[in-house]
Amino acid sequence: MRKIMKFIFGCILCFLSLNSIYAQVKLKEKRIYLVDLTASMEGKGSVDTPNIFQEVKQSLVNTINNIKSDDTEVTFIPFTNKVHGISNFIIKDKSEIVDYINNLEIKKGDTNIVDAWKAGVAQIDTTKVNYFFMLTDGLHNTGPDKEVLFNDISKWSNFSKNKYFFAFYVMLTEHANEVGIAQAINSSSQIWMIKSMDVNVSFLMSKNFYRMNIIKDNALPLTFDISNKKFKNIVGLNIVAEGEIESYYRIIKVENHLNEGEKIKVFFEEKVERKNIPLSVSGSLHINYNKELNPLLFFTPDMINIQIDNVGIRSMYFKAK
Repeated sequence: MRKIMKFIFGCILCFLSLNSIYAQVKLKEKRIYLVDLTASMEGKGSVDTPNIFQEVKQSLVNTINNIKSDDTEVTFIPFTNKVHGISNFIIKDKSEIVDYINNLEIKKGDTNIVDAWKAGVAQIDTTKVNYFFMLTDGLHNTGPDKEVLFNDISKWSNFSKNKYFFAFYVMLTEHANEVGIAQAINSSSQIWMIKSMDVNVSFLMSKNFYRMNIIKDNALPLTFDISNKKFKNIVGLNIVAEGEIESYYRIIKVENHLNEGEKIKVFFEEKVERKNIPLSVSGSLHINYNKELNPLLFFTPDMINIQIDNVGIRSMYFKAK
């Protein structure tokens, strides 16, 4: 009997350790803001641009005031033709951060986005969830060739793959809209364009891998941490299965419980007979929603890797002599 109990206890420990691998780890958050301080932000200079500087600063203040986690780290990198220092804060010191934002001033120099981008990337903390913002009202027009910027943006996909690195190119005016930048962003993952002065973004953060056993339960709960205090429920939610999973399973229902328990439940059914499905199938879930009605809401990541196991419960019997 003791041998049987030891074996059962050992199996339980193995099961618990296996599941702990896939348990959601609560990572701290870091936000990196690259802020354009060129004269065009105040409507000055050779190009006719609106005076948006105070409005942009107010948007940053609103964003800081709406961040939930007090231990979130915030980094500011102001720039013109060069980077004008790097300042780091913790959100619990909000008054200090707000003072810093309010004291930002326009400086001489053209727009060097390449060097600002590189400085921001160097600040990424691999132990945290990183949200990386480039805020500019104009085009890169000094320093390295603009093709270097297009190339750096194109590299973001590989740089951020399976990591919690998420970038946002905030085009504060139409003057920042560059075809090369748009093409580089649209062909990359985990980077988005925002055409707005409002950077008070809601992030729905989830782990990037889930595992389920379809025989045990056909519903997969996706859990999320919501970063913004003013989050409103999402409109037009739709989830699509991709990869090998699509050959064997279909999504039959998606339940949105984000406002109740910060969860989305995805229900699956088999496309073919269970005996013809491999014991384990891998693929991904692509999270879609109405971006026009939710312009400042982002799932991070919006492509979640999953594994569906097709494994029944096995019983083992031992006889002690």
